[in-house]
Amino acid sequence: TLSSSSAASDVYKRQDMDGALAAAREGMESTKQMHSNVGRSSRLGDRSVGAIDPGAASAFFLFETFCESIRALEKV
Repeated sequence: TLSSSSAASDVYKRQDMDGALAAAREGMESTKQMHSNVGRSSRLGDRSVGAIDPGAASAFFLFETFCESIRALEKV
């Protein structure tokens, strides 16, 4: 039926969003191992290793907030 098909579609969308959010978090965390060559942190040299890239962090938080907003709209 249409309603069960729609419900299944919603489940897949939620799983896709969860997967995308997990990948975004993993990408953000992976910047800890990178040596900064550009931007302000490039002056830190090897000391930049171990810190999350601020751009990656802000992109993740924007995406996370977007996902939370979509989930909140689904509940309405």
